[in-house]
Amino acid sequence: MKSNQRITGFLTLCSVAILFVACANQMEPAKNALDNINTTLNSVSADAQKYVPDEFAEAQTKVAALTASFEKKDYAAVVAGAPAVLQGCIGCSRAETEFDLTTMPPPVYRLV
Repeated sequence: MKSNQRITGFLTLCSVAILFVACANQMEPAKNALDNINTTLNSVSADAQKYVPDEFAEAQTKVAALTASFEKKDYAAVVAGAPAVLQGCIGCSRAETEFDLTTMPPPVYRLV
């Protein structure tokens, strides 16, 4: 649980940093934003696919759209859209840890 909080704090800090440097050369912040988003998405992908497949698929779609914008050299769109996509990725990591205990098989549910 602490690792999720650390990741959340780190990624929030990165998002804020990206927004502050957005006025300068936007290619580097856009690349850093995509790298952070991809790292976050990859770190939660195995569990997110299992526990929250819809949210994970939506996050992947948004990341693909940002990647397409980056390849078109629309760095402003990447920098502007990165915080929302990052929050979606963080949402996947939170959702995977908040599963419903009542969905577990009865013997396991009774032990918990």
